Amino acid sequence: MSKLLRNAMRSSILLLCTLAVSRSAQAACPSTSADCFTVVPCDPGLAGTCRLVTALTSAAIQDAVNVSADGDSILLPSGIGDWSQDPHTILIASTHNGGNGEMTLTDTTKSWVTDQWVGETLYNKTDGSSCMIESNTSTTMTCQWGALSGGAENRWDAGDAYEVKNVGVSWTDKNIRLMGAGIGQTTLVGDGTKFSVHAETKASFRISGMTLSGGTPGSVLSFKNGNNTPTSGFRVDHVHFAYTEDTATDYFFVNGLIYGVIDHCSVEAPGGILVQHYGYTEKEGAYSGTTSWSLPLDLGGPTAIYVEDSTIHYGSGWFPGMNDSWSGGRLVFRYNQLTRPVFQTHGARGNMRGGLKLEIYGNTMTSDGVQWDRLGEIRSGTGVFFNNTINGYQHPFADLDVPRVCDTGASNFGGWCDGTSPWDGNLGASSTGDPGWPCLDMPGRGTTASAMPGAAQPSEPYYAWRNGPEAGCQSGVGTCTPQDVFDTNGGYEKCDPGPPHTSDYVRVSPAQAPHAGDVFDAVNNGLTPKPGYAPYTYPHPLITDCSLNPVTCDRGAAGAAGAGGSAGAAGASGSGGAAGQAGAAGAAGKAGAAGGAGNAGAAGAAGQSGPSGSDSDGCGCFAAGRSAGGVGAALAAIAAIAAWRRRRRADQMNPQA
Repeated sequence: MSKLLRNAMRSSILLLCTLAVSRSAQAACPSTSADCFTVVPCDPGLAGTCRLVTALTSAAIQDAVNVSADGDSILLPSGIGDWSQDPHTILIASTHNGGNGEMTLTDTTKSWVTDQWVGETLYNKTDGSSCMIESNTSTTMTCQWGALSGGAENRWDAGDAYEVKNVGVSWTDKNIRLMGAGIGQTTLVGDGTKFSVHAETKASFRISGMTLSGGTPGSVLSFKNGNNTPTSGFRVDHVHFAYTEDTATDYFFVNGLIYGVIDHCSVEAPGGILVQHYGYTEKEGAYSGTTSWSLPLDLGGPTAIYVEDSTIHYGSGWFPGMNDSWSGGRLVFRYNQLTRPVFQTHGARGNMRGGLKLEIYGNTMTSDGVQWDRLGEIRSGTGVFFNNTINGYQHPFADLDVPRVCDTGASNFGGWCDGTSPWDGNLGASSTGDPGWPCLDMPGRGTTASAMPGAAQPSEPYYAWRNGPEAGCQSGVGTCTPQDVFDTNGGYEKCDPGPPHTSDYVRVSPAQAPHAGDVFDAVNNGLTPKPGYAPYTYPHPLITDCSLNPVTCDRGAAGAAGAGGSAGAAGASGSGGAAGQAGAAGAAGKAGAAGGAGNAGAAGAAGQSGPSGSDSDGCGCFAAGRSAGGVGAALAAIAAIAAWRRRRRADQMNPQA
């Protein structure tokens, strides 16, 4: 095919797609009307129906979601959707009939299921305040962080009107794709939750290719599984979060036993919490998180929320949280670029079990040495920290802490961990300062089927190795001067002047003496890996393995051989489902599993796939993933290269590709 013909075809294709999307985005969309979307061709390799919404409103997208079934795709056009004025679904509207000046909402006319409203947004209509719901009983609701915010008084007085709203777009138990036109091309503006998914039986959905922006995030993406049986398979990729408020609210709120991957995303904000994982369910009784703590630990396995190949940049906000973990939460952060990251797990307290596992590896972490200048605050569970490049911290440690040693606000589970509670192991001694050790779910403990673990909760020490300031620490190649990660005297000691002391309860090798039986709770292991540990497949199989999950995987054509490199396998997706980065495939990048070519595609071949076979504008004209050969492959290559050029100008999302 001649160069002139190729250029002409490319121009015609892009013009047709642009006109189609422009007309769609401007079309009127009455709520609950089929006019809200148009059925468009899907990639030949995909099953299901593709629907292009006609306007970037929550009503239009919700209507397309409502008629979609497993395997279907909802395509979002280029443009800006202002959701700040969108009508929201009101789930409850009533009145607080408790006392004045209270932090907890009370409505004795209700009979709710325990924790059924967790993750929804609660509004005090009288004083203008709001919060995300952290827990509820049959007649009360408690806010995350224990208080309302943003209002005149931020409290409840008798007679205050309240509402519970499900903000944005939601669905239940559907394995569908929601695919934007790309970062900086599809933009949804507004505070609060934009997408809420209940995944009690099906969690193989994908959200990709858009910018989500506003003032306060407040559970921008909220996923929930209320059952005791885990669900898995979700993927969120190539999404940029741009928020302006200095807040400790979250971008992802995941409630229950639901696992998946977040990849090639970015955050630009003063602070916040990237992912909160509350592993509790609605059907496990009085102590939330017991189910997760009774399942296999599975270090290095798929039963976790993975965050990989993402860029998180927090500015000067007061809390730069990468995660929050309660009630058996399970999280993995790997191969990310992180500014001011703080990792944390909460300990057992109240009626909530601690966070369970945290695996942190292959990341580049840089701090400004100012507030929250610590690597982490670890109060429960187990995990690994390795192959991380760490710079800029005045206190480059993850502080290990056990709130129930002496924090009066961390009661229940039999009170303090002082040798008298049946929830604890009580294997220590007063003479060594640790009579209640091991405390329930404390750092260095693993899973057991026992509902009240006591001494049966097994030892699973945290391990750290090959963490330091040089780039060779992260890459695993070259110089790495190892530095300790775990510390017990980092400024969060709750027992001063003591005794007791947290440092007696949490023993770190090699700096401290072990507990009875020569047991440590954490190990700073220099350059030596944890015996028997192996990380999970990289890239995550939900990205590369279409036999595992055809809804979330990338379907790119094989990248042609680059100069001096080997041919790439199936290309990873571009920013938000457009054709991705062209160039040399080679062995560069973090290939890992088959199909994870670093910068895939060359010589005009489509290296990275588009969303559900649509091009970067989401109009479904041509698929980047069609097989090589013939005019179809040439058209796919043209669309891929054009999309890559546009995307490269629009954003710089793949920092490690």
